[in-house]
Amino acid sequence: MSKFDPIRKNIKKSKKKIHYQYIILIVFSVIITTLYISDKFNKYNNEKQDLENIVTEYKISQNSLSNELLKTIDKNKKYENYFNSLPYGQPLDTLIINSSYGWRTHPVDSTRNLHTGIDFRAKINTKIYSTGNGVIIFSGYKNGYGRCIIIQHVLEHKTIYGHLNKLLVKNGQQVKKGDIIALSGNTGMTSGPHLHYEIRISNNPVNPYNYLYNDRSLK
Repeated sequence: MSKFDPIRKNIKKSKKKIHYQYIILIVFSVIITTLYISDKFNKYNNEKQDLENIVTEYKISQNSLSNELLKTIDKNKKYENYFNSLPYGQPLDTLIINSSYGWRTHPVDSTRNLHTGIDFRAKINTKIYSTGNGVIIFSGYKNGYGRCIIIQHVLEHKTIYGHLNKLLVKNGQQVKKGDIIALSGNTGMTSGPHLHYEIRISNNPVNPYNYLYNDRSLK
């Protein structure tokens, strides 16, 4: 037996010990690394889920906002359509009043009576416009009105356009605010070319002046 044998054995044991420690260190490092990666992965998944929740909430909020916006637009359109169905507007491009609404002496037969509308100056064949959305309930010849058009609007409002030269609409026809419905003239009981314009509510005449919305020009 050599005197170096114990030393060799100790060295061999030390190598084995170091080898085992190295393996343990590697295993421990793998475990620590795995735990670290797992923790980061879990945090990533949680953050990803939070982000997905935020995106989902945003989409829900955006859809809700879009729906509310569409409802508001729809309501505004309904209000606009409703307003346009009332006779607020001008039957001529330019309004020059010859005779106002109210009691007067008739220029043709000299009788004292209620002038149920307004007479506007208009040369023959001047364009006449509908002052609101509605339905034509009369288009023809009517006593002192001569050639005449009557439009039914909402809330029992009617507009009457008298002394016309040419009728451009027919009974039952739908018209919109601003549509050209006739050309002015000098038909019926009149002392000269003009447009007689009336507004009636439940067949009772009212002063059209209060409805003359200045969408063109008012003189």
